[in-house]
Amino acid sequence: FCSVQLLANPRSKMVRYGFCALVAALLAISLVPLLPTIMVWFWKLAGTASDPTVGTIEHVEQEVLVSRFQGKAVLVVGGTKGIGRGIAIVLAKAGAHVTIVGRSGGAAVVEKMKAVAIGNQSFGALSHDLATAAGCRLLIKELKLRPNFKLDFLVLTVGVWPDPKNPNTTDGINKVFALDVLARFHMITGLQPLLASGARVMSVLGSTTYMPLPNLDTIKETITGQRLPGKLGFDMLPIASVSADTVLQQAAIHMPNVTFVGTQPGIVATDVIRSTFPSWLANILQTLMKAVALTENQAGEVHANILSSPNLARRQVAYVDPNLQAREALRLAYDSDFGSWLWTTLEGMAAGADRSG
Repeated sequence: FCSVQLLANPRSKMVRYGFCALVAALLAISLVPLLPTIMVWFWKLAGTASDPTVGTIEHVEQEVLVSRFQGKAVLVVGGTKGIGRGIAIVLAKAGAHVTIVGRSGGAAVVEKMKAVAIGNQSFGALSHDLATAAGCRLLIKELKLRPNFKLDFLVLTVGVWPDPKNPNTTDGINKVFALDVLARFHMITGLQPLLASGARVMSVLGSTTYMPLPNLDTIKETITGQRLPGKLGFDMLPIASVSADTVLQQAAIHMPNVTFVGTQPGIVATDVIRSTFPSWLANILQTLMKAVALTENQAGEVHANILSSPNLARRQVAYVDPNLQAREALRLAYDSDFGSWLWTTLEGMAAGADRSG
C-alpha cells in the first residue's frame, strides 16, 4: 500500500525520498541472510596472505574444549570487559581455572564464571592499571607470590582506543602503544618464569589484517615519541598492531618452549564501545554492529578454539583471523633488524618507566 501511494505522487520530494528509503530498507533486509558470507569475504579481502602450514583451525564441540582446558590454569589480562570477558567465561565453561585482570568489574565476571563452571574450579579477579609500568610491576609481583602458580595459557586482550584529549599515560607514553604493546611486553617477559613448559600465549589485537604502514623511520620516531601521532591518534593503531606481532616473533626467540598466537577478533559487540565513544556515537555504532558483529560469547568460543588448536604446534608463532584461517602478519613483523630494535627499545622504555616510578 505504501509503495503504491509513493508511486502515485512521484512529484513530491518527500514522497521520492520516502520511496528511496523504503527501497533501501527492503534491500538491506534482503541482504541480512547474506551477511555472514559477506563478512567471510570481507576478512579474506582485508587479510594478509594465508599460512598453509598452520591452515584452518577446526571449530570443535564443547566436549572437545573441555578435554583441552579442564584443569588448566589461565590468566586473561583484560578479562573484565569485552572480548576478554567473553574468553574468560567460555574457558570457565570448559573447566579451566581462570584468573582475570582489569581495572574494574572483576567480581561480576567471577560470578558469571562460577555460574558456568563444570567442576571444582578456582576463579579470581585482580585489579591493576596496566597503562603504567608500576601497574604492570604490581601485577607481576602479586602473581609471583602465589605458591606453586604456573600458567598453561596467557591471554592478552588489554587495549584502548586513541584518546585525542589525553593521548599519553602518566609515564609519558602514548596510551595506545602503552597498552597494545608495552603492557604485553611487560606481561610476556615478567611472567615468563610462571609459564609452564609448552604454555601458549595469545595476543588479541589486529593480527592478519592488512594495514598500510608509514616508512620505517616514521614508525621508529612515533614509537619513541620523537614524532607525535596525528590529531586523532588513529595512525598509531597500525604501528601498535605490527609492533605487537613483532613482539611475539621476538618473544619466541627468548622462550623456545612457549607457543605464541596473535589474533584479529573481528567485529565484536561489546560495552567497550560505550565506554570509549560519546553516547550518541556509541548508540549508532552498536546499532550498526548488531547485524554483523559477534557476541562476546561467540568471540570467546572462536578464541578458545584457536588457543587450544593442535594446528598451533606446527609453528611457534602463528596468526589467525576471525574466520579461523591462519594468515601471515605484516612483513615488518618478521624483520629481524626491526624486531631486535623494538625489543631493545621496549626494554629501555620499561626500565625508564621503572626508574621514574
